[in-house]
Amino acid sequence: MAGKASNTRRGLWLSLLILLWTLPAGALPIVPFTETFNVDDSNWLDATSGAPTYNATGGPDGSGYISTTQIAQGPPFGTIMFRANQSAGASGGNFSGDWGNVITLTADVRHDGPAPASFFFRFSAGPGNSLIGLTGAPVAANVWTTLTLAIDASNPLFTSGGGTFASVMPNVQDFQIGVVGDAATSVTWDLDNVSIVPEPSTALLVAGGLLAMARARRRS
Repeated sequence: MAGKASNTRRGLWLSLLILLWTLPAGALPIVPFTETFNVDDSNWLDATSGAPTYNATGGPDGSGYISTTQIAQGPPFGTIMFRANQSAGASGGNFSGDWGNVITLTADVRHDGPAPASFFFRFSAGPGNSLIGLTGAPVAANVWTTLTLAIDASNPLFTSGGGTFASVMPNVQDFQIGVVGDAATSVTWDLDNVSIVPEPSTALLVAGGLLAMARARRRS
């Protein structure tokens, strides 16, 4: 029985390696992930590359969230308020890597500014190689609002920050959330529940392979 279990594990490992081999060079499969900030700031950074304020309660579901108080610059650039940088180990690296199989990005935001504010997502694959994802209608003040961005090269809400969808999304190093403000008012910006959803086929294949290996290990 021990030899059979060992052969089963080897077969499952080989299957998973074949799956990884078929992915684009340098890619790691992304499984569904949501940063809830329920324990701490998960090594995210704020506009000054310092630690954001961690709030243990008060998020959309009453749990933890992060915030920062800053002046947001006006158009066309705005200000990066929250940074999930690879070098800082933000969220265990779950937002860094190949986004080629991600189909949806969402985040809950709130602010106490004097007027609605426009948020955006920024994806960086290195200096001079970034992409901006706009989030549509401005967000009203003092209410948690869910931002949603379809991760698709044909989405007109993507605009170049020096790179293209093809040059940036397969190798995202830093993922950031910014705001276009009035360049005058100090505002508190809140963030919670940042979520990435991959296409079902990749997520199921990888998750299924890992589950099968775990079961085989328990049986042995």
